[in-house]
Amino acid sequence: TQPVFLRSDFTLTRFPVVLPAERNMQVDLLANTNQSLFLTNTTNLSQQILASMEQVSGVPFYELGSVPLYFVPEDINGYAGLNTSDRGILTTVGPGTSVLAQAQLLAHEYAHLQNASASRLKERWLQEGYSEWVSARYLYQNFPTKAVYRFLKYFRVDDFFEENSQGLDRFPLQSWGTSPSRLGYAKTMMFFDLLTEEVGSVALQKALQLGVNYELTAEKFQSFLEVESGKSLDSDFQYWVFAGDPASGYDPRVIFIDIDGDGLLTTHEQSIGSDPTKAD
Repeated sequence: TQPVFLRSDFTLTRFPVVLPAERNMQVDLLANTNQSLFLTNTTNLSQQILASMEQVSGVPFYELGSVPLYFVPEDINGYAGLNTSDRGILTTVGPGTSVLAQAQLLAHEYAHLQNASASRLKERWLQEGYSEWVSARYLYQNFPTKAVYRFLKYFRVDDFFEENSQGLDRFPLQSWGTSPSRLGYAKTMMFFDLLTEEVGSVALQKALQLGVNYELTAEKFQSFLEVESGKSLDSDFQYWVFAGDPASGYDPRVIFIDIDGDGLLTTHEQSIGSDPTKAD
């Protein structure tokens, strides 16, 4: 019997990443494309994202080693990216897409990998909210602010309002199960944006760090943020997480709107008067 040799459609690009405290991680990029620009972008973005992620989230990578990263040309079951802690990361965002789109998806999926290896966020919306928040913080720190706002508005917020074109949804985030949801991704990003303004990034980071040692639920998450900030967050969680109508002043059709038409989206822009990042 003659041996049969099978040639993989994937090509391997291996590169190192240096984490804080001089710890090393290795990423194996397996892509069924020979486009050098895509491979270079993915390599450079991955090195930058992974090196900064612990600082952004406050959650460490406990398990280091090889991270398989696969690129395939089309999605399955509505997922543009998919992370499994035992099989690596799958991405469909490749050649022909913007660097912002590539960076957002890579950061989102690397955050899932980080959560899978070091954290215990129990509920789906917390897992996705963590990845949305970390990836957005990374984008803000490394790309022009206006470009990031416009991208996230198109990528997430416009999806939210399209899904709510016939009236406000009845999709409390706590009810999100295992299926992909355009509304779920958009709503988690917007809710974490709202929380960042309400309690600040430091308090939110501390709350997410709880997941390293404890199984974090919506109730524990809210309780910790209330203690940390010294304010009640019932109005925030009422519509966004639990099955309730928006409290006065917390209707997304009011607080997520570009009042001055400058292309920047901020929560409570009408009361702040301008973007808090001073990008105007």
